[in-house]
Amino acid sequence: IISGLASLIAFFGVAIIYSIIAKVDYSKTFPLEKLGFKLTFLLCTLGLAVAMVANYVANMMVGVFDMFGIDAYVDIEYVCDGPIDVLLFYLTVAILPALVEEFAFRGVILGKLRKHSDSLAVLISAVMFGLMHGNFTQIPFAFVVGLILGYVTVKTNSLLPAIIIHFLNNGISVTLSLLQTNTDLS
Repeated sequence: IISGLASLIAFFGVAIIYSIIAKVDYSKTFPLEKLGFKLTFLLCTLGLAVAMVANYVANMMVGVFDMFGIDAYVDIEYVCDGPIDVLLFYLTVAILPALVEEFAFRGVILGKLRKHSDSLAVLISAVMFGLMHGNFTQIPFAFVVGLILGYVTVKTNSLLPAIIIHFLNNGISVTLSLLQTNTDLS
């Protein structure tokens, strides 16, 4: 709960305050163009595939770091004692980050930078997204995923596919973590 609240305050709260002070045009900063199901499905599948490849490369990097005695493994182990714990884990690791991080990085940051160049906006928002993750393993992974999320947002003029891709990526991670650490979880 504390992690979820911190995420809301850090990303959503700051983005809202900035948007109010800067008198942001919400339709440009938080685009939500309607997309057909087919296009949304295709983009989400492509985005998730790239995220999975980036995740594989990040895991290989952990192995390389291990060879040099550097512990770069990111442990998100979470022991669940019941369905409420499982729901809270999904909420704080899969649902809230997909909403608030996309709102902040692909909404406020990318949206504000698009006036200079779409490519520059995608690149800078991806770099910031990667750096925000703050560890050697996740920075390159989040950067690559940030590039995809930014590209999809620019091409569709909608945050929705990026939110879905982000949620699916984090949701798969949560599910695998739960299955790995809670083998008795039915």
